[in-house]
Amino acid sequence: SEGNPLFCERLMDQLLEKNIVQIRDDELGEHHVVVMSPEQLNWVHIEQDLVAMLRSRLDALIASRQRTLKLAACIASVNGMPSNPAFTVYLLNAADSSWAQQHGKESNKNKLEETLVALEKEHKLIECLEDCGVDKVYAFKSNLFRDVVYRSIPFRERQVFHSILARTIDLHQRHVLAAPYRQRLLEMSADHYIHSGEDDFAFKACVEAGMSCLDNNADQRAAEYLQKALEAFDRLPQTKQLRFHGAICHYRLGIAYLRLGLLHMSRQTIEQSLVLLGVTLPRTNIGITLTIFSERMMKRLRKKRSQQNSMSASSANPRQLQNQGTSAFLHATDETLPDVPDQDLNRLLAHIYTSL
Repeated sequence: SEGNPLFCERLMDQLLEKNIVQIRDDELGEHHVVVMSPEQLNWVHIEQDLVAMLRSRLDALIASRQRTLKLAACIASVNGMPSNPAFTVYLLNAADSSWAQQHGKESNKNKLEETLVALEKEHKLIECLEDCGVDKVYAFKSNLFRDVVYRSIPFRERQVFHSILARTIDLHQRHVLAAPYRQRLLEMSADHYIHSGEDDFAFKACVEAGMSCLDNNADQRAAEYLQKALEAFDRLPQTKQLRFHGAICHYRLGIAYLRLGLLHMSRQTIEQSLVLLGVTLPRTNIGITLTIFSERMMKRLRKKRSQQNSMSASSANPRQLQNQGTSAFLHATDETLPDVPDQDLNRLLAHIYTSL
């Protein structure tokens, strides 16, 4: 094993599975390894590489158990921190059912739970972290094995798995009211859509995740997801409607930068949102400052007027919005733009003034 405890552990698991050795306890309760078939030791194949050994263990499993591990690896690979590669039975069962339905195969929760018990007790590839009765939380015994399983999935099949998981999470998060948990689900959905290769869904999901982060004051996370949204935006056909949504995304990213104190990046991003709307940028810093400030004041006035008249901003005509420029842009997004505190706006204005 060359000093690698994981290699030694996996080698012992391999010998136990083939019944070449057994572990027995003596009268004092100490464990002893007993060789059951000495003649087979000369014929057993031992992989010289840990990754190859883990891959051979995966290949030796039946198809249903391999699929369970592959779905679990897709969940754990985008489940946040690498130190917590966990997955729940609820999500795994929902995704497995969707996959089986698409491929005309049977799937049920009892069979899935039996598979997970076998992978934990018999094959020792996963472990149960938490059992709350309603649901169970599992994790891979090692991040290396999770990565081996994930890389073994063909690229197109991996995209299908991520697409199924994203839609499963979307259905689940509609019923979640707790803001922090809902934010986590939106982030997971966005990550899966990114890996699914569906740029249109990835753009929308990343924007929703970014907005949720902004609402919960997770500004760094908000900036990360809004940046991912713009990466997906750049890969999509640039229609007028998409450019409008791209402008909104740039504006929101500018707000995230503003809250993080990245004033120069905030200004550049907000300027880009105006460019996407076809608005001619003022040539001077004073003009830019007055544009941002006046639009902010007009937005507040429109909110009051709309509350008095009970009018919805969603009825605006997109062509009219582009003709009216920035004012119409802010008017049409009154219900969706984040509320920027006065101190944040003042910091942006102060930064622009000091750069004159």
